[in-house]
Amino acid sequence: KIAGEDNLMTIEEYATIPGSEHLPDFVFEGIFERLDTDGSGDVSIEEFFHRLKPHREPIRRPAR
Repeated sequence: KIAGEDNLMTIEEYATIPGSEHLPDFVFEGIFERLDTDGSGDVSIEEFFHRLKPHREPIRRPAR
């Protein structure tokens, strides 16, 4: 579990996501800032899923 017992993900906890160490700092920080919709410095589960929701639809390929 990435978020601690408080169910909030800090930027330090976010940095433990596999692959995040390969992102340039400005991309890493930009993604976290977009997830943190209320600007609190932490990402709640609600914020996280709210941001992922638009990306949950399957990619539809055009008909051939």
